[in-house]
Amino acid sequence: IRPDPVSYIEGTVTDSQTGMRLQASYELINLSNRQTAIKSVTDTRGNFLLPLPSGINYGLNVMCDGYLFYSEHFMLEGEHPVSQPYAKDIKLNRIREGESMSLYNVFFNTDSWELLDESVSELSRLYDLLVSNPDIVIEIGGHTDSSGSDEHNLWLSGQRALAVSDFLTRRGIEASRLKTKGYGEAMPVADNSSEEGMRRNRRTDITIISK
Repeated sequence: IRPDPVSYIEGTVTDSQTGMRLQASYELINLSNRQTAIKSVTDTRGNFLLPLPSGINYGLNVMCDGYLFYSEHFMLEGEHPVSQPYAKDIKLNRIREGESMSLYNVFFNTDSWELLDESVSELSRLYDLLVSNPDIVIEIGGHTDSSGSDEHNLWLSGQRALAVSDFLTRRGIEASRLKTKGYGEAMPVADNSSEEGMRRNRRTDITIISK
C-alpha cells in the first residue's frame, strides 16, 4: 500500500506597507469537501510550515487583528519536500480608508450570480470583519475575466457584487455600509490568455470607503 503524496507548504505573513512580520491565524480549507484541513497560528515571526496532501484544491485565509484578511485558493500539485516547500509570501493591508483586499474564495455558477455553498466560509469571515469594525463602509466590487461581451460582463459583475451585499444584509449588516459596483473585465490582475489568469481575474474586491 502506497501512502498518498504529501507536500510541505511554508508561508510568511507581513505588513504590506512596512514589511513588519505579523503573528497571524490561518486556515486552509479543502474546497472539494469544504472541510477545514488545518486551522492554526503562525509563530511570533509570522512563519508557518506544514504538510498537506498533494493534488487538492485549497482555500487559504490569513487573519490578524487590525488588518484586512488574506484570501486565495490554489491547487497543490507535485511533491515539495521539507527542504524545498511550496512558498507563500502573504502581505496584509491595515484596516484604513482606501485599503482593499481580493476575495478569491467567493464562487458563483458559470455565467450566474448564484453564490455557491463554498463561498459561505469566506463571506462569513467578511461579515465578522464588518461586525468587529462597525464604523467602516465598504465597496463590494465585482470582476470577471474576458469571456463574453464587455456589456454582459459589466452587468454580470454588478449582479455578483449585489449577491455578496445581499448575503451580508440578510445577516444584519446595514445596507448603508455596503456600496456595490461592477467592473466587468476592465481591471484585470492577470493575463486573460491563460486559465490561471482568467481564474485570478474572476474575483470580488473589498475596498474601505470610510472608517
